[in-house]
Amino acid sequence: MLVANGIKPPLWAPGFQHTHPLANGLVGLWPVWNGPSLSTRLMDISGNGNDGVLTNMTPATDWVSSRFGHALDFDGSNDHVVIGAPAMTTAVTAMVIFRQDTTFTGRFDAPMARWHSTVGDRDQFFIYIQENDSNKIRFGIGDGSSSAEVVGPTISTGTWYTVIGRYSKVEQRLTIWVNGAEYGPTTTSLTMNAATITELHLANLQTDTTTHAFAGRITDAALWNVAVGEGLIAEVTADPWGMIRPRQKAYFFMPPTLLVLYANKRGNKRGSRKQ
Repeated sequence: MLVANGIKPPLWAPGFQHTHPLANGLVGLWPVWNGPSLSTRLMDISGNGNDGVLTNMTPATDWVSSRFGHALDFDGSNDHVVIGAPAMTTAVTAMVIFRQDTTFTGRFDAPMARWHSTVGDRDQFFIYIQENDSNKIRFGIGDGSSSAEVVGPTISTGTWYTVIGRYSKVEQRLTIWVNGAEYGPTTTSLTMNAATITELHLANLQTDTTTHAFAGRITDAALWNVAVGEGLIAEVTADPWGMIRPRQKAYFFMPPTLLVLYANKRGNKRGSRKQ
């Protein structure tokens, strides 16, 4: 969503709408805003069972309030969420809604990444903020020996962002959207690395280092194993909670003055029939 629009999520998570067009290829949907929880579990409501585990975190203090309900607060040291998710090699669409609170000189802070056991270009895909490049947001993929990236705008601390990264092997391009603005695409012939990829992370690129830890808050995340169409990306950017928002029935609204006139007219007709 354009976070500045002030669109708010539902007051509760009624469950994912499996008939929604964005259900196609959905790997996981993690409505952090629906917290808090006293456990270390971050629930995936897509039905795929890809729940997350809060790691090095204390639920009582790391679930915090946000303008959208709730968020997880990450310390930029070793706080992160570990999520198991199936492999993907030909396409990915990743979304994360976050607010960066602290920057660290020379670091690469990752709100969301698919982790590999070796540091570097072996990461399957990543959304990270490169602090030695004017704090610009990036989305990229790795094939095990090299990587390709698309660069977005500078991220300001204390500001909420909805970031969506999209990769398609068929189209051979990477694109990133930041609060609805499109950056790229960057063309690439790489295929995402699938070897020993085991974990999806929120707030860290690697488990064994602080140099990629994100300091700030995350309130929503989602992952698809397809290249979501640009029209649907615009839809989820405008309202990321539309996938779980209960669909409302259409009701005819009549202003009170017309309602009184209508009732009087109905009453007059009934009276004339009795005569």
